[in-house]
Amino acid sequence: MKDRFEYAYIGIDAEGRRYNAAYPPDREKYGDEFGGYPDLARKVLFQDFAVDGFDARFKLKGQRYQILSEPDHAARCDLRFLTEYEVFASPNRLIENMDIEGRRLMDIIDELEDVCTNEDMCVGFYRSELQQLAKTESEKMKGYHFHYVEKDDSGEYYNGKYPPDAEKYGCLFNGYRNESAQVLFEEFAVHGMNVRFEYHGTMYHLLFGWDYASLTDENYCKSYEIFPDPNTLIENLRIDGKLLIDIVDDIDYAESV
Repeated sequence: MKDRFEYAYIGIDAEGRRYNAAYPPDREKYGDEFGGYPDLARKVLFQDFAVDGFDARFKLKGQRYQILSEPDHAARCDLRFLTEYEVFASPNRLIENMDIEGRRLMDIIDELEDVCTNEDMCVGFYRSELQQLAKTESEKMKGYHFHYVEKDDSGEYYNGKYPPDAEKYGCLFNGYRNESAQVLFEEFAVHGMNVRFEYHGTMYHLLFGWDYASLTDENYCKSYEIFPDPNTLIENLRIDGKLLIDIVDDIDYAESV
């Protein structure tokens, strides 16, 4: 749970408990099993997410959704709770206005499945599914699923579109002509490492996602320009009006982080 600003809808009951005054619990009617709410979904959304500041997960028709609760806003985000796709002024506003297949989240609470906070490790959503997907998602995190990644004769992954050439460049940079090329084409595009590099005195940061790559802030939290994969980012991201792929040799220094 994160420290929070005091949203206007948060009240304090007679026992000193913080609660959602806009969507209050009713312990006389529903008891304490779900904190005064009729079901787990409402308890997680209206209390854990909107008041206590926990991030939350749920599924609808087999599709996963993640929602982020911050002290000054809320957002629909990626599976790692890093990239914010849609931002709202508060958790309540997200619940009231987040659109899922043309319907408001508020109106489809009864249809949600496996609702839990990010900290809950709930059985239906998190434990069993992560066990089943662990190997696949581990490879995705490393970039091995992207279409341009190939395996060499020894079983090592490499960038099939921008391959190393040890005969030409030697082994100092794993077959690439310099450190910047190795960092971008191998460590970032294949092995799934985040990257930072300096060009003409300015630092830039690149974020590797499960199914995207982006220019990001220094904390690797906020994505500014999103591309479908790292190679596409390298080919299309403009730095001072130039394509990144055209200035690889001019980068002052680059490193994975």
